[in-house]
Amino acid sequence: MTMRFEGTFLRSVVARRVFFLFVLSAFVPAAMLAALSYGHVRGLVGEYAQRQLVQAGSAHTRSLYERMLAAHFILNANATQVRTGQPVGDQNQLALQRIFRRVYVVVNDHMVTNFGSNLGIRPPPVGPGTALRLAKGEVTLLLPPPAPSAGSPWLVIAVDPAQAASGVIEAEFDPAYLWGDREDIPYQMDICVLAEGAEALYCSNDKLESIAKGVALRGVAGKPGHADGWSYATSGLFLKAKFGAPEWTVVAVRPGGLATALLTQVPQTFFGVTLLTLLLVALLSVVQIRRTLVPLERLIEGTRRITREEFDQPVNVERNDEFGQLARSFNNMASRLGRQIGALRALSDIDQEILSHLDIEQIVERVQARLQEILPKAVVGVILFDHASVVFCTAYLRQTADAKPSKTQIPLKAKHMAEYARYQDGVWCDVNGPDVPAFVSMQARLGASHCFVIPIFWRDEMHSALVIGVANQKDIDD
Repeated sequence: MTMRFEGTFLRSVVARRVFFLFVLSAFVPAAMLAALSYGHVRGLVGEYAQRQLVQAGSAHTRSLYERMLAAHFILNANATQVRTGQPVGDQNQLALQRIFRRVYVVVNDHMVTNFGSNLGIRPPPVGPGTALRLAKGEVTLLLPPPAPSAGSPWLVIAVDPAQAASGVIEAEFDPAYLWGDREDIPYQMDICVLAEGAEALYCSNDKLESIAKGVALRGVAGKPGHADGWSYATSGLFLKAKFGAPEWTVVAVRPGGLATALLTQVPQTFFGVTLLTLLLVALLSVVQIRRTLVPLERLIEGTRRITREEFDQPVNVERNDEFGQLARSFNNMASRLGRQIGALRALSDIDQEILSHLDIEQIVERVQARLQEILPKAVVGVILFDHASVVFCTAYLRQTADAKPSKTQIPLKAKHMAEYARYQDGVWCDVNGPDVPAFVSMQARLGASHCFVIPIFWRDEMHSALVIGVANQKDIDD
C-alpha cells in the first residue's frame, strides 16, 4: 500500500498533533490500556447511573406538575358550581375525593366545609399578594405553617374573581394523590420534595430527609453529585407563573456505590484486542486526516475571502460527504452575504443622497436608480403626496436603470391613502384589481401585473409610497 503525504498535510499543526497522538496511543503498554479502559467503563456506568437519577427526578417533577394542573381544573369546576349555586355532581364529588382531603369555602373569615371533614384545621391565611392573584382569576398554591403533622399544601381559587365578597375556595391536597404512588419510583431510588428554604414537604424515605435538605441548601439545582455516600440529582419545579408559589426542588437519591458494584472485571483477552484496534485506528486515522485536511484548508481560505469581502469565488470541494455539504452550504451563505451586503451598500448610498441633496427630484432619481440595481426586473414608482392638495399626487416611474424617470400628476382619493396607510410593512395588490388607485393601475401599461406598495411615514403621517411593479411576484424575494 503506497501513501503520498502532501506538503500541506505535513505543515498542518492539527495533522501532526493528531498523527503523533495516535502513534503514541498505539504503543501504550497493555496494562495502561486495561486500566484506562476499566476507568472509562467505570465512568460510563457512573454517568449512566447519574442520568437515571436525573431522568427519574425530571419525570417525577413533570408528573407532580401535571397532577397540580389536573387538581386546578377540578377545583375550577367546583368553583363554578358554588358560584352558580348548583349541587356538586357525583362525578365531580368523586374527583374531589380522589384529589383533596378537604375543601373549604371561606367568606370573610367564615369557613364552610364544602367537602371532607373539618377536624378543626384552618387553611393558611390569604395575604394581600394572594388576594391580588385571585382577583385576576388565577390560582395560588399555599403551604401550611412549618410544624409537625402540618398537613399538605393547599390550592386556593376565588369563587368569583369579579366579586371579592363571594369568598375563596381552599382545598388541601390528598398526599396520596399529590406525591404519587411509592411503587412508581424506580427500584433502589427515593424522591424528596422540598420547598423554599429546604423545607421538606415529602420524602419517600424519611431517613433521607436530612440528606435532601443538605442538597437543597447547597443550591445545586439541576446538577447531579454525591453526598455522604449517596448519589443525588435535583430538578426544579417552577410554580411562580401558574401557581404564584416559590420554586420547589425535587431530589432523587440512591446509594452511591450501587452503580459500580455490579461492574465486572475487564477480561485479560481485552488487552490484545485493544492493542490491535488502536494500531488499526492509528493507520486509518493517518489516511483520513490527510483526506480531511484538503477540503478543510479550502474552507479556511474561503472564510478568509469572506473577510476580504470577496464573495464571487466559491469553495471547490467536489465530494458527496459532510465536507461537500458543508462547502455547498458555505457557498450559499457567501452568496447570500454578498447580495445582502450589496443591498445594504445601496441603501447606505441612498441615505447619503438623502442627507446630501435638498432637491426632491434628484433624491427620487437616486432612489429609483439604486432600487433598479437591486430589482432589475421591476418597475419602480415613487409617489409623493401633496397634503395641500388631497385630490392629486406626483408619480415618478422608472422601468430600467438607464432610463430617466417619468413624472406625472395623477388623481388621488383620500380613502386610498387611508387604506394603504394601514400596511406599514407593505402589501401586494393586483394592478387590474377593483377600485385600485391610479398610481397602482398605471403600472399595467409598463408590463406589471402585481405591485408591492410600501407606505413611507414621517412624524406619524404618510407622505409618500414606493410602488414596485413586477410581472411575477417571485421576482422579489425577502
